[in-house]
Amino acid sequence: MLSIDITLKTETSVPYNYQYELYSAIQSRIRAVSPETALRVHSSKGVPLFNSSALLTLGFDGPAKWENARRFAFVINTTHQEVAEVISRVLQPGTSLYLNSCVLNVLSLKTGEIGLKFVPVLPQLKSRGPIVIREKGKYYRVGEREFEVHLLSALKRKADAVTGRNTVARGLTVTTGHPKVYIVNGHSVPASILNFILDADEDVIRTALIHGVGSKTQMGFGMVTLDG
Repeated sequence: MLSIDITLKTETSVPYNYQYELYSAIQSRIRAVSPETALRVHSSKGVPLFNSSALLTLGFDGPAKWENARRFAFVINTTHQEVAEVISRVLQPGTSLYLNSCVLNVLSLKTGEIGLKFVPVLPQLKSRGPIVIREKGKYYRVGEREFEVHLLSALKRKADAVTGRNTVARGLTVTTGHPKVYIVNGHSVPASILNFILDADEDVIRTALIHGVGSKTQMGFGMVTLDG
């Protein structure tokens, strides 16, 4: 897996519902240099070409943390070398991403390879972006009935699509969770910030770490990392 670590800076506050605007700004820059790659990113279903984190605040931990933050870490993971190369090319330090209500300036970008040949048994996974779970047209959030059932189903479904085989996801336990709601391209999207323990095949765990969990993983939703 290729991981692109980006530091961003802004002079004004970033809106709470920035996700679609940021995705669109990145897509606009990709389209300018490689329309073919932009089309592949937009058209990929089931297993998107990359997984991006939420904006993670840096250097501020006081009251109204989000409103006062001006520097952010941002991570993009992909298994596609050509996608990583295009993203690295269009987000070089000194470039800017223009959202509707703010400008994010790229301060630094570093690309590295993360090996996931071995994954732990019963890992605790921590979300680095809100997780969106949607089954048969209905959204599910932490705290709602059968949320864990649908979360497990989403994990298995994506692993099946990535590996081309019938993977096994035995169960999971949410250890902490906070329900959220975001507006994405004019639509209300329920989501969850989670820590959870996953009992599953290595391929299910690996898929979650590389490709993210649930829906809209190219828009800053669904990235998870190993906790601890």
